[in-house]
Amino acid sequence: MPLEPGPPSSAVASVDPASLAELMVRVARLLLHQGLICNRIEGILEHLAANSGLTAEITATPTSVFLSLGDGRTTLTRVVRGNPQAPDYDKLGALLGLLERVERREIGLSAAAEEVEKISGWQPRYGAVARLTATAVLSGSSALLLSMPWRETTLALLLGLCSGAVLLPKRLREGPREAIPVLMAAVAALLVFWAHRLGFPVHPIPLLVAGLVSFLPGLQMTAAMVELATGHWVAGSTRLIAGATRLLLLVLGAMTGEQLAAAIVPVSRAAMESGNGLHWGWLAAPGLAGIAFSVLRSGDARDNGWVAVVSYLGILTAFFATPLLGATGGAFWGAFCATLASNALAYRTRRPSLVTLGPAILLLVPGVLGFMSLSPVLAGDMSETLWTLLQVCLISVSLSLGGLLATLVVAPPRQV
Repeated sequence: MPLEPGPPSSAVASVDPASLAELMVRVARLLLHQGLICNRIEGILEHLAANSGLTAEITATPTSVFLSLGDGRTTLTRVVRGNPQAPDYDKLGALLGLLERVERREIGLSAAAEEVEKISGWQPRYGAVARLTATAVLSGSSALLLSMPWRETTLALLLGLCSGAVLLPKRLREGPREAIPVLMAAVAALLVFWAHRLGFPVHPIPLLVAGLVSFLPGLQMTAAMVELATGHWVAGSTRLIAGATRLLLLVLGAMTGEQLAAAIVPVSRAAMESGNGLHWGWLAAPGLAGIAFSVLRSGDARDNGWVAVVSYLGILTAFFATPLLGATGGAFWGAFCATLASNALAYRTRRPSLVTLGPAILLLVPGVLGFMSLSPVLAGDMSETLWTLLQVCLISVSLSLGGLLATLVVAPPRQV
């Protein structure tokens, strides 16, 4: 696309507020769809307005952005709505490059707004086969991190493959999006608990966690804690409630499957003991899980090396810190090191820090712990459930604080 001549650096005051407002509306809508935390959305839009010589008041929530833009004579107010979806690193990287071009006056505001619209319509970078494979690898890697034997790791791979397959049809992704994971959890729990009652050597809860890891809302709950820690009370509480509701729906599906299995096989037989965990899995699982998650988020293959490095850094830091500092301390230092490395890499690669940070945080999020914390409900042990849920909240806070402190030490070049 030919570039529109931008105004000289001394003429920022001549920017048309209507053109800038249209660009900001489209940028805000794209960022909302990417599920970016609200303080970063506000920072990006405020920087865009300030760079153009105008003043802006921005208020962001997880599903809407209210912006007021003025040049001292007139004021424009816009309301943008959008439902948060899974982040797409390809779109975020393209948006980051476009905003840098706007800042350098290499492209006009109208042309930039059209470019944002094109970016929003991009299809996932990888095809159905690659995304299915990535989902299976992600579940298998999670099973290895849970020290599951090879038989259960294989079953987790199959469950992950099924989890990815149910969301491939477009009408399911855009239709009953929240119902699909619940139904998948119910079917998976039915099969897993049925096999366990028949005496097959499986551990139902860890197997379900690994197989359904792509549905767990750990990243969403961690983002909520970051918003709460930075004073975005409405946004943080809204996102936290949404994540907790999704978690409870998954558990409801799992409980339904377990009850169906109990009805089919009333007499429970003791499951045979599994072998020792695959300790060598820790050597491969973090890198494999990080790259698989990057594929699911349309990450560039050129970033895979750094994705693996940061994933290893985060999980190994947490692994070695946990015996000394406990689970919360391990989560804090894992998030701190992963965020610090991701922000530093953003300066080198000129890519969004989320590209490497997202996969690393996935391995540290309390989503898995949260799902497993509700597993005692199946056995009627509410006290253990409440205690572990408290641990989930503490770990979420530790992750957010570790990331915030690392950002104070090394801030990313952009808010994305």
